[in-house]
Amino acid sequence: ESSLKIFMQNNIPIESRSELKKREEVMAELKRIFQQWVYEVCLKKEKMNEEQARAAGGKLYTSGSYRLRVHEPGADIDSVGVAPRMCGRAEFFTSLKESLLNHADVENLRAIDTAAVPILTFDMRGVNIDLLFAQLPMNTVPESTDIDNDAILNAVDSASEKSLNGPRVTNLIYKLVAHNYDSFLAVLRVVRVWAKRRGLYSNKSGYLGGVNFNILVGIICQMFPKATPAYMLNQFFQIFAHWDWDTMPAMLTKPLDISRTLDQQFEVWTIHQLQINKRNNLMPIITPAYPAMNSALSVNPWTFQIIVNEFQRAANICDAIKQDHFFQNNISSGARRLYLPRLAKTWNKLIQPTEFFAKYDHYLALRILGGAEVGGAERESTGCPENKDADQFEEFEDFKGFISSRLRKFVEKIGALPFSVVHLFPKEFPEDNAERRHATRYYFGLITDEARLKEGEKLVLTHVWTSFWLDEVVRNKAIPQHLDLKLDYLRWHQLPHQLFDGNRNQVRKARQAILKNNQNNQDLQTDLQTDKTENQSDRVKKHRTTGLFLTPDLIIVGDTIPISLHNLPIDLPKLSSSLVSWPPLQTNKTHLTISRLATFSFEQYTSLAQTTGDSHLPINPDTDEPIVAEFDTFIDGPEAKKLKTQHPTFNQILDELPTTTPTLLQSNAYHLEHTAVPPPTSKITTLSHKPEPMAIDHAV
Repeated sequence: ESSLKIFMQNNIPIESRSELKKREEVMAELKRIFQQWVYEVCLKKEKMNEEQARAAGGKLYTSGSYRLRVHEPGADIDSVGVAPRMCGRAEFFTSLKESLLNHADVENLRAIDTAAVPILTFDMRGVNIDLLFAQLPMNTVPESTDIDNDAILNAVDSASEKSLNGPRVTNLIYKLVAHNYDSFLAVLRVVRVWAKRRGLYSNKSGYLGGVNFNILVGIICQMFPKATPAYMLNQFFQIFAHWDWDTMPAMLTKPLDISRTLDQQFEVWTIHQLQINKRNNLMPIITPAYPAMNSALSVNPWTFQIIVNEFQRAANICDAIKQDHFFQNNISSGARRLYLPRLAKTWNKLIQPTEFFAKYDHYLALRILGGAEVGGAERESTGCPENKDADQFEEFEDFKGFISSRLRKFVEKIGALPFSVVHLFPKEFPEDNAERRHATRYYFGLITDEARLKEGEKLVLTHVWTSFWLDEVVRNKAIPQHLDLKLDYLRWHQLPHQLFDGNRNQVRKARQAILKNNQNNQDLQTDLQTDKTENQSDRVKKHRTTGLFLTPDLIIVGDTIPISLHNLPIDLPKLSSSLVSWPPLQTNKTHLTISRLATFSFEQYTSLAQTTGDSHLPINPDTDEPIVAEFDTFIDGPEAKKLKTQHPTFNQILDELPTTTPTLLQSNAYHLEHTAVPPPTSKITTLSHKPEPMAIDHAV
């Protein structure tokens, strides 16, 4: 815990008090502008007197990271202006926009009125603000208005419902984690930095965004309500690295459908979506407020695999950190103080920048261009007036935002070709020395699927590119003449030097290490394929003695194996504090069974084999996914009587059990039962295993 605090002080930025105060002043000024706008609309449009116009009110709400106080320095503020029925969306994008444009502190204002959730985005005193709009069917919006009450959605339109959803979800998340809010904030701050450094923080690109991570960290906070931040952070990665997204949505509370009580009905996410709409529910992360929805709807098969791989990488790093701390706990207090700074640095690997620009041979650069051509006789003769350039820049910014929201569609179209990996990096890179006045680009990393490519066959992207341009761009937006898109194919050595911040040689060394590791993994895969016909026990023994382990871990399958689970060198939390108390035991039967649902890796399983002397563990050579298994701990007659007498509730019995088993998946996975005949000491029963990733050729 101490090492994590030192790590966060050095690596997790927190905004200064002066910056926080400036944000508060900005929001106070924006609230004044918004309420003055409501007042003026009521006077001019509705011909109200001044008293009635003032009473119309209007409120400004915040949501997201700023509302939860986990935002980083320079982050934007998500806000929603709520107005009475007299103030419509037309006035929002005309008179309110004009008021903001005329304000001395407002810069870079853009109106996006064609989006599903219309928005004004601008900078005020250097603080970026995204302002949404919600219109309520009432004559006044007083200060006492409670948007957390579901009745507020009665008779509102779809755009207003979506706008209100932000602060409603944020407020409910806060209420659901309030019991351990400080730990929630600490873990969420680290997770946000991790996601941004690893290229996972972009909902519109098919990855995860702020609300997704808020919910996921909130789930861990519910599972471990009294845990420390370091412990919760470790469990965050361990649990979601092995989460069964096919059958188990991530949600803080059960979705509630109150449509019958409202005049306006909204679609509510249900568990049936996992079967009837699997394509849009690869990673279901459900919002807690009505109407419940999948907040990770944009995740596709390619981004899904990247997200899961990053969770697995982080889980492995946390395992290594835990081992370092185990060593630290067994040394003297004086040596521990000297060792603490080193332990703090072990967390650094968790948030190391992604290796995106080191690990691929093939890249695509999607270039977004706008404005006049730079250089040349034509540029010098025609010129470019300032007002024209300003208009073109605004059109370019609007076009860039539109294209960035469609990039995940391009990934899906590329995925129809024989590629095993299509990796979109969710960050734009402005071009220097571009052929146009305004230019930026996005990058995609590619790995070809050799098994699906015939010998001598070449990949041609022309038809995919044409399809994207016609289906996703031209069909949905009018394109001014000066705007254009281009697609460039690059090998690694052709990537611009600006991408490496002057450290290309350092990245080259990292790339060589990655390629060498990939080659070793390929060699190991070949060895496993060759060994398919060998005796199963010999194969397990070979892996255990060589110390080679695949990533992800091999799956364990087979019949019941009698082994002991109490000598594993793997830490496990007690979850009794988050479980509902079991009723007092009223039976005379003396054999109790405690079952735990868990996941087991190949390395953990071989540790079991070494502990028990069992070298005949069944291994499935055709897949490399971890198993989900149920572990039953049996308690014999005398011990059962003792537990039943001294600890009459289920939670108290759990407190007496050994605390070492594999990684838990769920806090509610324990159950208690009574048996009439003496069972064996323990057993493992295969329940299910995580399915193989969706094949690319089946995705589109």
